[in-house]
Amino acid sequence: MSLAHRRLLLPALCLCLLGAGCQDDYSDIRYDRPADPDDGFARGRDRPPSARTLYALACVLASQHRDAEYARVLADVIRRYPDFLPAYCDLASCHLRNQRVDEAMHVLALGLRIAPRDPVLLNDMGMCYLLRGQAREALEFFTTAAAAMPRDVRYRCNMAVALGLLNRYDEAVALYRQALPPEAVAHNLAILRRAREVAPPPGPP
Repeated sequence: MSLAHRRLLLPALCLCLLGAGCQDDYSDIRYDRPADPDDGFARGRDRPPSARTLYALACVLASQHRDAEYARVLADVIRRYPDFLPAYCDLASCHLRNQRVDEAMHVLALGLRIAPRDPVLLNDMGMCYLLRGQAREALEFFTTAAAAMPRDVRYRCNMAVALGLLNRYDEAVALYRQALPPEAVAHNLAILRRAREVAPPPGPP
């Protein structure tokens, strides 16, 4: 996808995903995270102390919008504590905020080596593929995430986004109806139709 197409497509997709309950511009499913470092210590007693300390520092840096330092600390968490999955998702989100989709996908791929069935990592990888204009690949990751956590309808809403971008509107409607009121279904479909108008057609299956 060209940069011009991506700039036009992203606002439409973000609006659609907001309708499905997203919590930031790029991914609608997040690990539970503390609002402040002290709360993180209280809620993270089962996490290694050093990982907690580094992650609390990362949270402070994020709150100060110091993305470069934030990314370095998260990368250190991943290097030292590869099983600490929130660091992968947060670092990927940091890369996406700075329009580094390939770097985000690399980080998520590392996390999926550790936890190949983790729905958050799978969903985030699907979002990266959407941002690259690869709806078929995105659908595969969203479908796997939904299978890993079928009770969370937000994964199915992301499946609906990918299906809509593939011109499979009947399937998208069926999924949206499991999670959204009728007016929201119609609204999201209208956004998807507009997104398809500005995006290049998908490649062959």
